[in-house]
Amino acid sequence: MFDQVILRHVSLSRARLPKMKMSDARLEACDLSGSLLQKARWFRVELIGCRLTGIQLSEFNGEDVLFRDCHDG
Repeated sequence: MFDQVILRHVSLSRARLPKMKMSDARLEACDLSGSLLQKARWFRVELIGCRLTGIQLSEFNGEDVLFRDCHDG
């Protein structure tokens, strides 16, 4: 569970984080490419300038999630 965190320039590339829970969080310039986040639950989360190529969010449950200036390449 990630709760009340700020992650900057963190690589979660190809991470396997099933049922990942995150709330009141901000990810800035992070790399989530190729990550498997099956059944993730995110609440009040901001992703700013993150890399999202090939991210898998099957059965994703999110509320108040912001993707800003993110890219897939």
